[in-house]
Amino acid sequence: MISSFVLYSPLDGRIELYGRCLTSLVSAQEQRGLLSIEAEGNTLNHYVQLTDNSLQSKTEASYSFDTLVIQADGIEEATLSGLPLQTIVTFSDGSSETVMDGSVEFSVDLEGSYLIHVDSPEYFKKEFTIEATA
Repeated sequence: MISSFVLYSPLDGRIELYGRCLTSLVSAQEQRGLLSIEAEGNTLNHYVQLTDNSLQSKTEASYSFDTLVIQADGIEEATLSGLPLQTIVTFSDGSSETVMDGSVEFSVDLEGSYLIHVDSPEYFKKEFTIEATA
């Protein structure tokens, strides 16, 4: 019998891979520290609830920045708060930060538009654009 499976991180429930295989081989799909469950899910719409190892649907996030316009002085900050632990915030320069305290601050000393990606296991990915002005 063929079954669908997902491979997920035991740290945050983030689904890394998904596929189909013989039911008897689902647990054999585990790799690189990822765990498996028999479930039909994907990386965009689902995550694994760690308390009971069940597949869950992602929902819309309610977090947001306190401002989307800051001074390009390296001092004024835009703060994104209300983030779940293990949220990954990726900045325009490609650097990223894993949130461990529920918030992240952003400041810059050059004018421009800065795209920030937010990826939390239980929420759909979200993007914000911060405008830095002189």
